[in-house]
Amino acid sequence: MRRLLPLLVLTLLAGFVAAWTAPALWADAEPIAVPDVVGRTPEEARQALEAVGLTPLLVAVAGPPAGRVERQEPLAGARVAAGVQVVVRYGIALRLETRAPEVRGRLLSDVGPDLEGAYTLEVELVSAADGPDGQILEQSPAAGATLWYRGVLELKVRCLHCHAGTVVVPALVGRTEADARELLTSAGLQPIVDYRPEPSQPAGLVAAQDPRSGAELLYGGTVYLRVSGTPPPAPPEALAVPAPRLLGLDMNVALSSAQAQGFVPQLSFQVGGGVTPWTVMLQEPVEGAPLVPGSRISLVVALPGPTPGHVALPSLFGRAQNDALQILSALGLSWKVEHRQVGFPAGLVFSQQPAPGAMLARGALVTLSISRGAGPQGVPTVQMPALVGLSALQAFHKLVLAGLTPKGLQHLAPQHPLNVVDAQSPAPGAFLPAGSEARYFVPTAALVPALLGHTRSQAIDLLQAAGFNAVPQGPAFGMGTTVVVAQGAPANVALARGSSVAFVFKFQQGGGMPVKVQVPHLLGVTKQEAVAALQQKGLGVDLDHQGPLVPGPGTKVVAQVPPGGALVPPGTVVKVTYVEVAGPGGMTQVPALGGKTLLQAQQALAAANLGIDPQQQGPNVPGGIKKVIGQQPAAGAFVAAGSLVKVIYVEQLPPPPQQVTVPTLTGKTKAQAQAMLTALGLTSNFNGAGGNPTKLLVILQAPGAGAQVAPGSQVTMVVVPKP
Repeated sequence: MRRLLPLLVLTLLAGFVAAWTAPALWADAEPIAVPDVVGRTPEEARQALEAVGLTPLLVAVAGPPAGRVERQEPLAGARVAAGVQVVVRYGIALRLETRAPEVRGRLLSDVGPDLEGAYTLEVELVSAADGPDGQILEQSPAAGATLWYRGVLELKVRCLHCHAGTVVVPALVGRTEADARELLTSAGLQPIVDYRPEPSQPAGLVAAQDPRSGAELLYGGTVYLRVSGTPPPAPPEALAVPAPRLLGLDMNVALSSAQAQGFVPQLSFQVGGGVTPWTVMLQEPVEGAPLVPGSRISLVVALPGPTPGHVALPSLFGRAQNDALQILSALGLSWKVEHRQVGFPAGLVFSQQPAPGAMLARGALVTLSISRGAGPQGVPTVQMPALVGLSALQAFHKLVLAGLTPKGLQHLAPQHPLNVVDAQSPAPGAFLPAGSEARYFVPTAALVPALLGHTRSQAIDLLQAAGFNAVPQGPAFGMGTTVVVAQGAPANVALARGSSVAFVFKFQQGGGMPVKVQVPHLLGVTKQEAVAALQQKGLGVDLDHQGPLVPGPGTKVVAQVPPGGALVPPGTVVKVTYVEVAGPGGMTQVPALGGKTLLQAQQALAAANLGIDPQQQGPNVPGGIKKVIGQQPAAGAFVAAGSLVKVIYVEQLPPPPQQVTVPTLTGKTKAQAQAMLTALGLTSNFNGAGGNPTKLLVILQAPGAGAQVAPGSQVTMVVVPKP
């Protein structure tokens, strides 16, 4: 029984919800006919399914026609209960070549979440008793074979509870809803619950089930439950927050920023038309629109595309062959591929001609040298790079470039910086077969709780519950109860789990008027200064970042709640909103300068708070135009504000004045001739008879047909009445 598994959880297997006709238990609920969504866009399919009360689950797959639904399950016309999930598989335009990992012998629950991030899984459950439940027995394609990103990876998985593809329904009547759900889930079945008051059954217990106990269903089938009582109250709706600004950010930065703020980014790609490649050119909803956390944000990422005249050849070193060819195609360049046996990861570009930065006319030929790999019997081997000290994203890209399969893991590493690799396996320098799994480790994060105003023992309990080591500081003896007046790490700041967090407490006696403290004025100060000022007053802090993520800049507080000067109880948490700013000692991003004039490049750099170091190549051309052909650092790099950017330019002859070819006008009516000239940007002058323009015929023209004239030139014609 093969099923498409678009989402995997860390249980043994998440079975597919089978399409069942609503049974007699819900005789008063009319079953729903599944609409046909094959061939539609994903959004059209989602709307069509939701309109009839079904739950769509959209799965992107490389291979089918881009942007169109290729398959649905259950099929169109099937009659199902309201709310049943319909899996819709559609194609995506992105084509990224990967190598299939080796997963045979491993448990689906262990590798499923990692596989699901890159591929679409089709799982066939096999009833077999010789081995652990959920073990992967076979895979297609085989390990090391080429497999598109979001391509289909077929797996055969051992299932001990399948009974040749079926599961026995347990007895559920009289059990609590929670127990019934747990029994069904452990058996690989899916519950659908309806709530009705039942006088014969206490509230919260199962009053009826369908199918009955002892019946056999396909693994992943649905069991309908009627629970006595009323439905549980719906969770409170999350408050809408302004959508973040992601326009202009690097694709990976935009993804990280959206996910960090609780949104679900969805990518699509199109040629940028002058926008810096691999940056966000469109977002929906737009910045500032009210959006509930967990909502989707659609991002359109700019692909490199052709520009008028010439294009700057980018560096293709280390890219997969298919990726490099797509980039050249998008730039309007042709290519020639050579394969060589060299000590470089197989399938990647190790040399190119012309060199990066060359300005090429569209259609020009680029020669790529692709490695066949090296090693015994032709099996390519690669060397494990050093990853410790890199960010998680840098480590991922470095492993991909080395021809290895990255796997990022979290582990307990107290006092270590977050998102910085502090361990790896295997060690740097080890030689591995190309495509092997390489692991890198970053500390597991946890949020520091707010401690101010709590007692000493409460603060210790809060820190230990969050996974931190409490370090209390205060007097050994005193009168009254203890109260925390300062904490070493601000509340809601992420630290490595297991780290030590200090706090300061004092003794206070009860009675009297409640103590109030005045909130300091924080607007305009740095984030660090705001935290220090609040801790000195015995207040908590809730840091709220807004704006783009720029490495290493300064920070400035732009809002605070409560406002400065307000009187609040000790331990009150003050929300501090800050932005990152580029100033003296800050960072700024280098703009793309290729193809600009020297003056345009200078203006773009000045707008980014950068200077220019112009360097000419080639001869001086009297009256020539200064065109940029290279830059250092490259576009998109982050550098200190005020830095000089080396701009390499050449002088080119200005393009010849634009010419227009005069069309053949003789034999045309006056009205036709006038319309043809207007469309070409030329003016007309008619001599001869007057009257209806549709009844006058052109017999002579000057200049003649085929002549090259400047835009706006006049063409004189002689017209006579049509015979």
